Formats: sequence, structure tokens, C-alpha cells
Amino acid sequence: MTEAKGKTYTDIVSLQLNNIDVTVPRNDEILPGQFLTADGEQLLSDLVFEPVIIGENGEQLTARATIRVRAGMLLWTLDGTNGGWLEAKVERVNHFGTEEDV
Repeated sequence: MTEAKGKTYTDIVSLQLNNIDVTVPRNDEILPGQFLTADGEQLLSDLVFEPVIIGENGEQLTARATIRVRAGMLLWTLDGTNGGWLEAKVERVNHFGTEEDV
């Protein structure tokens, strides 16, 4: 995990995963972007979550994560500037016939 300046963080952290129910009608009131890609295509999703990592003194941290998904599945991230969904930049790793994004 790293601090805002990129320095490795070694103190105690709190991790919170906020799940957003994608089946709720008008979910754009909960989460901006209306599930449209930057090209205006409708985005279909099985799961939306927001990871929040907070340091011991309340500072927000970032971390690298490994997420296992079905082969060919795309991951998306919400652009906080314009509210649109962008394909996430991921590194694909193939382990025993399954793809893994890191």
C-alpha cells in the first residue's frame, strides 16, 4: 500500500468494500455514469464495488490488487472527472487456463 506521495505505508489500515446493487432501478442516482462507456455503449455488470483503504491517521491509501475473473471479462473504472466508465488498465496473467488481472 502507498500513501498519496507514493511512499510505502507500513502502519495499520482499515479496508472497506462498498457494494453497489446493480439491479436497483435508476442506479445513476446512487452511482454516476449511467453505466455507459466513454463511447456511449451500455455497460453490463455483475458486480460494482468501491474499495476504500484508510490509514491509521485517517489518510486515504492506494494498493495493487489481484482480481480473478472469467477469461475475456473486462474490468471498468469510473472516471471521477467526467462521470463515464473507462476500461480499466490491467495486466492479464494466465494461470492454469484462467486469466487473472493484477
